Amino acid sequence: MIQNSRDHHIPIPVRKPRMTTEQIRNILKTTKDFRNRNLCRFNMRNFKLRGCNFQGADLSGANLSGMNLSEINFRDANLTGADLSKGEFRNADFRKADFSEAEMSGAVLINADLRQANLCGANLQRANLSDADLRHASLTESDIITDEGKQKATDLSWANLEDAYISGADLHKANLSNAKLSGARLYRSILTGANLTQADLLGANLTQADLAQADLSFADLSHAKLNGANLRYANLTGANLRHTKMSDTKMTQTDVCDANFEGTVLTNVKISYALNLDQAKNLHTALGL
Repeated sequence: MIQNSRDHHIPIPVRKPRMTTEQIRNILKTTKDFRNRNLCRFNMRNFKLRGCNFQGADLSGANLSGMNLSEINFRDANLTGADLSKGEFRNADFRKADFSEAEMSGAVLINADLRQANLCGANLQRANLSDADLRHASLTESDIITDEGKQKATDLSWANLEDAYISGADLHKANLSNAKLSGARLYRSILTGANLTQADLLGANLTQADLAQADLSFADLSHAKLNGANLRYANLTGANLRHTKMSDTKMTQTDVCDANFEGTVLTNVKISYALNLDQAKNLHTALGL
């Protein structure tokens, strides 16, 4: 009798047993290859890990704080709940890595590849993500694949990125709605078409940032620096621009309806090219008229 195909069960992957300290030391003496190994909850600070390969490794709950693991391969690694605080991860490969609930405060991730990484619930306060590639990364529980099979834009909604360094990062069409970005360094960042509605950008540095077509409606940009920023076709409806510095800022077709310009410093800005100027607040005072 031919067995019905539905009787065949898809095998469930078996989690590899957790490595022992002796096994870790043996690999460090030889291949340094920890691909797909189980290193969960280990205090990795007890080992010298430069030059190791952690692709697909289970490092959930592991302690990597303060370590210099630059240029290491962590692709597809499980780093849920891991402690990476104050660690150096320059040029590291974190593609599709899972950082959910990870402690990453003060971590240096300059030029790190975080494409499609899961950063849901991760603490990134004071983290340095300058020039990091965050395309298609996610901080929410939602799937990053749409019904059409296309990857969604980076989702950083409600994320806490206070005082973070994100200069030069590519966040094109990212969802940063309601994100906490006060004091963040976003100079030269690409935020074209980004959703920054109701985002907290108090005192943020957006010098030379590209915000073309970005939605900044009801965002708090007070005391922020927008010198040399590109705001062409951006939406600043209801935005708080009190005491914001805007020098050489490009504002062609920028919607400033109900935006508050109290104390805003406007230098060499062709504000006449903006939309709904008659509905902006305190603009005449800011222009010295």
